[in-house]
Amino acid sequence: MWNVGGILKKQSNQVFKFDVRNMTQLENNLLGKYGNTQSKAEKFVFETVNKWIILDIEELHNYIKNNKLNTVHLDNLIDNLNWNTYINK
Repeated sequence: MWNVGGILKKQSNQVFKFDVRNMTQLENNLLGKYGNTQSKAEKFVFETVNKWIILDIEELHNYIKNNKLNTVHLDNLIDNLNWNTYINK
C-alpha cells in the first residue's frame, strides 16, 4: 500500500512511493502508525507541527527484523536509521 508518488526536490530525481497515512490513536494512547512488510511504499512519512519526517522503508524493515521488534518509537528510528529526510513546512 502506498498513497502518493513523487520526487524529493533537491535531493533526488528518482520517483518514490510514499506512505502518507495519518497517525492514529494506538491502544496505549500514543499516536502512531501501523506498518506492513508487504507494503509497496518505499518511504514512510510522519507529519509533525513544523516538518515532515521521511524514512526509508527498506532500512526500517531491516532495523525491525535485526532487532526483533514489534513496536518502534519515532525518536529511536531517527537516532538509529541513516536515511532520514526532513522537509520544513
